[in-house]
Amino acid sequence: MEIKAQNEPIRMQLYDQFLKMTPAKQQRLMSTYDIKEGKLILIHFKTTVQQPQSAADYIRTNLEALAKDIHPLD
Repeated sequence: MEIKAQNEPIRMQLYDQFLKMTPAKQQRLMSTYDIKEGKLILIHFKTTVQQPQSAADYIRTNLEALAKDIHPLD
């Protein structure tokens, strides 16, 4: 829990960098793979303001799936 709390500022910086790379009015989908737990994590961002400036201006929805439940071709 402490490590996750310490990593949250780094995660928000990473999200800010990612969000600056795409057009402002576009919804975004980011995916990551957690090797240790064998999970695919999809994160959907939707804007909450007209001119988003940081990751805090988005609603974030996390979807997680176990890697063993995903077909290898997918």
